[in-house]
Amino acid sequence: MLPDDASLPIKVPVAETTVAAYRFVFGRLGHFLELAWLPLLILLAVATLPGWLPDAWLPDGKHPVLRALPGIAELVVGAFCLNAFAVRWQQTALYGKQAPGKPFAAAWSRFMVYTLLLYIANGTAIAIVLLVAAPAADSSAAQVGLSLLALALTIPLWLATVRLSLLFPAAADGRPTGFAAAWRGLRGNTWRLILAGFFCCAPLLLAALMIMGAVFSAIDLQIGGDALDQPPMGLFLMRGLIDTLVNFLVVAMGGTLLVDFYRRLVLARES
Repeated sequence: MLPDDASLPIKVPVAETTVAAYRFVFGRLGHFLELAWLPLLILLAVATLPGWLPDAWLPDGKHPVLRALPGIAELVVGAFCLNAFAVRWQQTALYGKQAPGKPFAAAWSRFMVYTLLLYIANGTAIAIVLLVAAPAADSSAAQVGLSLLALALTIPLWLATVRLSLLFPAAADGRPTGFAAAWRGLRGNTWRLILAGFFCCAPLLLAALMIMGAVFSAIDLQIGGDALDQPPMGLFLMRGLIDTLVNFLVVAMGGTLLVDFYRRLVLARES
């Protein structure tokens, strides 16, 4: 359980935690691959499956629900795989490669529950917007307003998720806490965590975009600028591999940051 508020607030240094996260993740790439290879392969297989299947086996584009099935499957499998990796990685960040007696199944279950609650909260907010604004969604202006309203609802939910993010390292530590205690635990450091997360994850996403842009430019030059009706399978696999690998690196970076904040805001106060 998280400790009560201390008399003096702790301000976590953004630059120090960001540099520490880079050093921890990229200084342990071997252990990263050791933990990530199996869930990464599973998620990669699901992400690239539509490229292997014959067109006749793919969902009919005329049915929106069927067309969304590959994305839904990737979302569900991704939640299982990324959370499984996140538990092991955060336990490594807390206690090193040999996490002493920290249960995996209980922590993974809690990670999945927290992720499911996040999905439900965001899905419910967007569904409410669609139901309320559906009668006026015929015009393009109404559709733009609908999108802005959905965005306005998801931003507070995202900020609340960040504020509650100490739930995850506490679960990985085998000492799960309540929502109210997690909310109090990050008081005064929410925007510091967001800023550190931006500095950690934005370069990875930018690098992935630059690599994919260079690959597509090379292919475009090779075929003389003509549009690709059917992208090569190698390109499809490369895009899936880069996307999946970046997802795992982002989870590792974010998990390292959360553990650092948890250690400074919770464990340091307890000791």
